[in-house]
Amino acid sequence: MDKTLHLGIDVAMAETTCYPLLDDGTEARCCFTVANNLPGAEQLVKKIVVLMERYGLNCLLIGLEATNLYWYHLACFLISCPELAPFQPRVHAFNPRLVRAFKKALADTGKVTRGKNYFLYLLFLKFSEYQNLDPFSDTFGATSQAVLTDYLTVDEIVAAPLEELASLLAKESKNHFPSPDAIAAAVKRAARDSYPPHLSLNEPLNLILGATLENIRTLSQQVKKIDQAIEREVRKFPNPLGSIPGLGPFFVAGILAEIRDIHRFPDHSSLAKFDGLFWRARESSSFQAEETLLDKSGNAYLRYYVIEAANSVWMHSAEYGRYYRIKYDESTKHKHKRALVLTARKLVRLADGMLRRNQLYISPPLNLSEEVSKQGSTKTRPAKQHRYRQPGSHSLALCA
Repeated sequence: MDKTLHLGIDVAMAETTCYPLLDDGTEARCCFTVANNLPGAEQLVKKIVVLMERYGLNCLLIGLEATNLYWYHLACFLISCPELAPFQPRVHAFNPRLVRAFKKALADTGKVTRGKNYFLYLLFLKFSEYQNLDPFSDTFGATSQAVLTDYLTVDEIVAAPLEELASLLAKESKNHFPSPDAIAAAVKRAARDSYPPHLSLNEPLNLILGATLENIRTLSQQVKKIDQAIEREVRKFPNPLGSIPGLGPFFVAGILAEIRDIHRFPDHSSLAKFDGLFWRARESSSFQAEETLLDKSGNAYLRYYVIEAANSVWMHSAEYGRYYRIKYDESTKHKHKRALVLTARKLVRLADGMLRRNQLYISPPLNLSEEVSKQGSTKTRPAKQHRYRQPGSHSLALCA
């Protein structure tokens, strides 16, 4: 009688989480995690063999989620592994949509971005450990592209002399790296730890990766030209929003284009409703829901510009950085999303006041008490003030 080990695998780019079960549904052992690379796959095989021998099993059934292309190398390795051949391994790759629908049943971005994501998926097939190593600050930079296109396979990188690879890195980076030899050694180590692609995939992979890189470069150049045109047009319409740290011409142009005339709105609350940045109360009689959902019935374009602008502003402004971190620490789930939306709501108040008075932004003193927004908190706070400056006049303070 066949006795089967059922192995469920949750696949990600950097690691895989494994959950082994016996025929009766009991755990063969606690779930464990291995790296999603060649050494990690070899380690997984050893653990499987130990479990098969411990429980006297003779069949192996593996189910994994087909996440992007991160599952492909592991599935091929397990099917063709000689150590597992006596157990007649069967591997099933499940559509992530089916897995997501099953989870729900339990009772408990722009062309450049798409092109880059497509490139990274295929890069995993050619050089699976490259993104985990992250030897370069930009995968799409000149130095990184030279490594990926000058060598046909990862085996060629492993076989290349260290001096040759270090010389290529120094040349393409224009001697930017303080230690090209160390970077070259790290790249060779990542190549050794990567899954070896099937020989038939090498040529088409390089062809597709090269074409995708060329497409990314072309689109990036077009985006740069459009950004320059937007910047020239924004200069024709003097406004105070450009004085906010981190608020570049693209965000300023988008916000102004959607708002048009600020005096269309009685106050910043009306502007926030127009954005869809407000929380509709969930209550009935004496019941008050603990969680309220963000209402998204407003202008989707303006909401996009404001939220993306807030994500830039909090990283460039000390005031908004403090506020973002406060809201982030207060959250128990969806920490970044919640903090970012609350920061965007604060930015709406600021933009409303500046546009109505045509006043420039001045960062408040660092010793001001940190603001805690009314949304998502019941803490009492002293009133905080945004500071503006009317061009050619004295500074004045306005309540946020």
